[in-house]
Amino acid sequence: MSLVIFVKLKNGSFNRSFIDSCYSLSPHIIKKQDNEFFIEMGKINLEKVIVQINNLNLLPHKIVTFGLAYNRLAAYIAALTSFRHPQLIRKKTNWGYLSWVEKNNSSSFIQTTALKALHFLLSSKTLKTLINLGINSLSETNRISMETLKDFLGEDAKIIYLLNNGIFPYATSPLPLEFVIYKSIPPDHNFSDLLEYIKIACQELSLELANKNLGCRTIFLNANMYTGVTLSEKEIYSQPKNQWGIFENTCLSFFKSVFKGHYEDQLLDFSLQVKEYEAIDGKQLDIYDLQPARGQSLDHVKSLPSISICPHVSRREQILSLYDPYRQGRN
Repeated sequence: MSLVIFVKLKNGSFNRSFIDSCYSLSPHIIKKQDNEFFIEMGKINLEKVIVQINNLNLLPHKIVTFGLAYNRLAAYIAALTSFRHPQLIRKKTNWGYLSWVEKNNSSSFIQTTALKALHFLLSSKTLKTLINLGINSLSETNRISMETLKDFLGEDAKIIYLLNNGIFPYATSPLPLEFVIYKSIPPDHNFSDLLEYIKIACQELSLELANKNLGCRTIFLNANMYTGVTLSEKEIYSQPKNQWGIFENTCLSFFKSVFKGHYEDQLLDFSLQVKEYEAIDGKQLDIYDLQPARGQSLDHVKSLPSISICPHVSRREQILSLYDPYRQGRN
């Protein structure tokens, strides 16, 4: 089972240093809003992660809430609910709140949380309708057919269905991360000095990526000349790279082709930029790895990432039929 962390800042948005600290936990950071994001931790011990969170460079004078669980929806509820629950552990810290749900408890935690505690997931109209129907928790919606729920709730019936199956119902996207290393070159330098600047820049870029366990497939080089000319190049690697020696060879090849052996203090500055990156130690989550057997416990279902269109239509329909009641009705 994959551990998920949900992080929320009470006011404002996260600064870069805090996000960099979170990347030290895992490179799989998924944004919900400017002040909210998920961190997919993979298979890791909960107690170990709690220690790591307490060691983070947390924001001063701001309240940060962390929710931890082995399901994305459970982590989200754990962080945001203000209601007590026997399976929810919450501790107040000097920077905010840390809440978690123990392993194997995600399913029952979601199912038995009071509906009024889920006001951040459901509209006030939907909550009022369900409570008027005598439904006080998600588990109690199982006694009503989907058709009946749809009659009462309209499109919100789909959200109830997703919540009931432990699936986070709203869109998320990977948090954009950009690495730029910039070097200004003094006017009285020679080619040997330039080689040293290149080496330092490549080492800094390599360290930035390695610290977050990331590699890049594409690197962009930009060089500004004293003549006002800007030269650009990009290198595409077959596998994600973060070794400074590889970056250095790329830069040397670029500059040698530019100057063709006749270098006369022409360079003003240069930069290395990475926009496309990925985790070195494993693939991104794939929906095909997440399908549960029918009737399987929710705790055995990993958190779903954002779903992109699959080119294999029949396969996509097969997977979506596990979650979509309307597709199930057609099968």
